[in-house]
Amino acid sequence: NLTAHRYANQKYVIQGVNIESGDKIVLNGVIHTIDSVLMPSDVSISEYLGTHETNFADLYAALVLEGFENALEFGTYTLFAPRDDAFAQILANLPTIAADDTYFKKVLMYHVVPGVWFSAGLTDGMSLPTLAGTNLTISVQGSGVYVKTAQVIEADVPLSNGCLHVIDDVLSPPK
Repeated sequence: NLTAHRYANQKYVIQGVNIESGDKIVLNGVIHTIDSVLMPSDVSISEYLGTHETNFADLYAALVLEGFENALEFGTYTLFAPRDDAFAQILANLPTIAADDTYFKKVLMYHVVPGVWFSAGLTDGMSLPTLAGTNLTISVQGSGVYVKTAQVIEADVPLSNGCLHVIDDVLSPPK
């Protein structure tokens, strides 16, 4: 199945690929011009993290520790996924954070947004609700997209139940 999205900024996206022009009526259907090849995915967010251990071993281990990985199998989400090198930056504080189970779970849930938000739909100043119950603020500076202070370093990984954006820092929710 292909999923199309229309964002408030009037951008249209299908599986993370921008629709440049659409609705060209031809004899046997309709043609939409897109800016990239569509790559189908039958892998969920959780499966993707579990099979990309070189980048997301710490994130996936944290999700498993909290019993949250199964939640990312069902539903439609956008995950702002910090790579392992981002987790390494907070390792000194990790025992303190992990000791507070409620806060640790909130940190993980703060990276997950309900719905599918490909980069074409992210606009400067927009606020996205998270599963932690608080919002993330998006900023667009030049060609860079930021979630709070974390930069999106790889955008628009389409997955069967949403999408994933790789970020360079672990997001900390308000306490």
